[in-house]
Amino acid sequence: MINTEMNFLENGYYSCVVCPIGRGNPRNSPDGVLALNDGTLLLPYSHKHGRMDEAKETAKGKTSRDGGRTWSRSFTIFAPDAVYHSGTAGWRRLQSGKLGIAFYRMNEYNDLKIYFRTSANEARTFSPETLITTEEGYNCPCDSRLVQLDSGRLLYPVAWVPKSRDENESYQAIVYYSDDQGQTWHRSRSALALPKRGAMEPVVAEIRDGRCMMLIRTQLGSQYQSFSDDGGDTWTPAEPSALVSPEAGGYLTRIPTTGHLVACWNYDYKPHWHKRHYGLRCPLSVAVSKDEGRTWENVKDIEDDHRYGYLNPTVDFINGHAYITYARAHLISQWAILDAKLTIVHESFFYNNQTLDRAFQEFPQPKSTLWQPEGKPNS
Repeated sequence: MINTEMNFLENGYYSCVVCPIGRGNPRNSPDGVLALNDGTLLLPYSHKHGRMDEAKETAKGKTSRDGGRTWSRSFTIFAPDAVYHSGTAGWRRLQSGKLGIAFYRMNEYNDLKIYFRTSANEARTFSPETLITTEEGYNCPCDSRLVQLDSGRLLYPVAWVPKSRDENESYQAIVYYSDDQGQTWHRSRSALALPKRGAMEPVVAEIRDGRCMMLIRTQLGSQYQSFSDDGGDTWTPAEPSALVSPEAGGYLTRIPTTGHLVACWNYDYKPHWHKRHYGLRCPLSVAVSKDEGRTWENVKDIEDDHRYGYLNPTVDFINGHAYITYARAHLISQWAILDAKLTIVHESFFYNNQTLDRAFQEFPQPKSTLWQPEGKPNS
């Protein structure tokens, strides 16, 4: 029986570096947290072997048998199989009971594609892959973007550009959808465009009235938003949301017990800091919306140590608790150094007056016993 007592949340929260950097591994980025059928938690992450975005990487994972207090040593989920980088970009427990996994592969600099697999045995083995993205070029993924609507439709939003880092690059937000459990995928009729670098790192959530809402990273001073009333095929023109933001991706999801939306993003904007994405990606904040994204309230900081930047956030609700993962960038040493962090709070945190003590001491992780899924070698 898995011990899921959350007594370690004595201060109302818990935070730790789950995946620290190591020799030959200067960057780690988490891909959310999900519960396996026996109650074990799985945290997949991208384990990079270099400092560049395009550096080779291995899709690895860690597990916890005590609700997230301690984590196993890492094991390989997918080995590197691309000239440049490859990794996971979204795990979801599907209505069928299987796990759905989105992952990407980059064999040429402007040939980045996203694929889909399922697992019927809790990530021990995987089905053959199917291609999600049909547009040639750079289909930029981001962490934990795979969504399943109440109807069963799968959605995967991407930021697409023909040539990445081109002088005139401007991303478009496109959504791919599948109505047959990921066997075939179709491109949305809408492709959202915005000025400057365009519509980047979109994230989608289904809201209580059945529509879908999208948040979009921009260079325009806020997260932009768009809505779909046909399951992600067509979208309203992107417009500014109330979430002031630098050029950094956010995350959007729904609290299962209330249906309210939660956003996690960098609540800051410094337009004169162009080389720093119009800000240092700090603080990392959360807020709740009770009116389908029209207004946001109870804004709180998850991290506010300006020695670091915080990026690629995800929020997963498991047994009444929010598992918030993100990459922490070491600004003082070098931006390209990233370790993966986890903060756990009760879902009531999004409604109450509790704040996190950011004279902040990370809780040390005690040594944990090694746990590996069957057939997964140590690495």
